Amino acid sequence: MNGPEIFVIALLVLLLFGSKKLPELMKGVGKGLHEFKKATDEIKNEFEKHTVDIKSEIKKHTEDITTEIQKHTEGITAEMQKHTEGFATEIKKVENDIKKENEGPH
Repeated sequence: MNGPEIFVIALLVLLLFGSKKLPELMKGVGKGLHEFKKATDEIKNEFEKHTVDIKSEIKKHTEDITTEIQKHTEGITAEMQKHTEGFATEIKKVENDIKKENEGPH
């Protein structure tokens, strides 16, 4: 709302309720707004309180899952390394066998 609209509304309120009732009316409006703000703040605080609990639970489960993934990844990496070393040994044996066959009697 801009200035002229507020002025028209204030003038209508003054005409409807009179100058004697206006301070009492404004006091009631002020109290109502204060109660509304208080209730809004209480709801907001309650929501944040419960959100903190949920965030904490999510963080805990995320850390647990991350730890399990790391454990499994380390196990898989170790198995892969073991097999790679085994393959390398087998390849060297085959290479040596081929070398011996090529060096054999001619």
